[in-house]
Amino acid sequence: MEQWKAETAGRHPEAAALYADAAERWERFTAVLEQAYALLGRGRCLTALADLHADRPLRHARALFEEMGARLRIAECDSLIARAGKLSS
Repeated sequence: MEQWKAETAGRHPEAAALYADAAERWERFTAVLEQAYALLGRGRCLTALADLHADRPLRHARALFEEMGARLRIAECDSLIARAGKLSS
């Protein structure tokens, strides 16, 4: 929740760190859906920061969403991955 508040307030570096921590914790609890959402949030924040490695959490999130058949989230990941790809061009 704190990560979402930080993201919506435009505090992307803080939010990215909070999302990374959340993704790591959800992975330990094998909560795949929550982990995927945390990775997606981290990727959104890194993309907003023009971080050249923004695609990494997005690709991981996409793979998890794909396993669950979450087509809308897969499309969101694909869109952000395309944006992140333009950062390194």
